[in-house]
Amino acid sequence: MKKYRIFLSIFIIYILINMALFPSLYISRTLDGISAWAFNVLPSVLPFIFFIKLLTSLNILEKFTKIFSVPCQKLFKTPASSSSTQQASTTKSLINSSPPSPVPIRPQRQATNEKPTIAFPTPSTRSSATRTCSRS
Repeated sequence: MKKYRIFLSIFIIYILINMALFPSLYISRTLDGISAWAFNVLPSVLPFIFFIKLLTSLNILEKFTKIFSVPCQKLFKTPASSSSTQQASTTKSLINSSPPSPVPIRPQRQATNEKPTIAFPTPSTRSSATRTCSRS
């Protein structure tokens, strides 16, 4: 256990030193993580949290729990309180059944009339000679 604590403390000190030496790298990665969370995780979880809070505050979830407790006990052999978890997951699947947001399209390249060039080394001089290739 003592070796584990020593290794963990050395590892944490190493990370802190790297953060002090290269702050721009860590700041940019942190902002990338926050933006990924804000644009991917939050939009999918926020409606679920909102509707579960709404169902709980209006006591609708408790009514569903009473209705579905017997089938949950007989089918899954679980306690009656587990039907509320099943109802919460059903609510989440109903909320997220809408089609996903469109994927951003990559900008297309502008068409040019120039043929692409590829440099090949010649066997006699070992220098690069430029040849054009044609697309078929």
